[in-house]
Amino acid sequence: MLEKISGKAEFSTAVMAGMIPNEKLMLIPFSNEDEAHFVSSVLNSSIIKLFVASYVIETSISTHITERLRIPKFIANNSLHLKLSELSKRAHELAKQIYEEKRDELKENLQQIEEEIDKLVSKLYGITDGELDEIRKCLKILREGEVEESEEEVVEVPSLEPDVYLFNPVVQENTPTKLGIIITTPLNEPIGNVRLKVQLPDKKHEYLFDKIEKQEKQELQLPALKAGKYEIKVTMDYIIGDTNKRIEKTLTLFVKRLEEKKTMVRGDIEELFG
Repeated sequence: MLEKISGKAEFSTAVMAGMIPNEKLMLIPFSNEDEAHFVSSVLNSSIIKLFVASYVIETSISTHITERLRIPKFIANNSLHLKLSELSKRAHELAKQIYEEKRDELKENLQQIEEEIDKLVSKLYGITDGELDEIRKCLKILREGEVEESEEEVVEVPSLEPDVYLFNPVVQENTPTKLGIIITTPLNEPIGNVRLKVQLPDKKHEYLFDKIEKQEKQELQLPALKAGKYEIKVTMDYIIGDTNKRIEKTLTLFVKRLEEKKTMVRGDIEELFG
């Protein structure tokens, strides 16, 4: 592996024999090509580039920088290590086509591979996606100066509205009961002229409220129903300020089956207690 130590740090992998590097190159020898490309991926990641750019003067990069880096030992059967090695090989092939064959249309492909390398090296060092974004931003600032902040995504906060729900949505079968309807409003001012319409399985109910400030509960007589699931249609008209509004909802009422109680006879008791 060759490292340029004058100007910006650049790392590449080459198969050579009997080569002596000059004062601008540092040679890191490997006997295994996969290992060489693995290390090349790590050294060419934004994470390491930021470390180098912030640690040394780019016009005079010393050969001792690899002593300051904690590069994991290559493991031949580690899928992450092998993936990084393969990406380095593909990056080298693309770089050759781009710069030697003038294939500028491949630059976007190379950038995608570099981004993938960044993500995998982040996993290698336990760096989160958010931290990686900050690393890339810092690296860009070091290279290009201040970077304009992109406009933050505007998240729409849902408007607060009154709501209607069942106080007791589960009841017993074949048992007449009181069904509670709760009206709540999170608004700072009360809602007025409230007209609540509730369609129960047997009949329709209608209630009027002059105003509701925070919460109101209305009880309705529910007839005995068979086990099952029932839809309760609710409509509520109200005024807030000078605006007329309406809520239409379908609430679900669950009627559960009564559990049968087993009558124990003397034989059962004797069996139970031995």
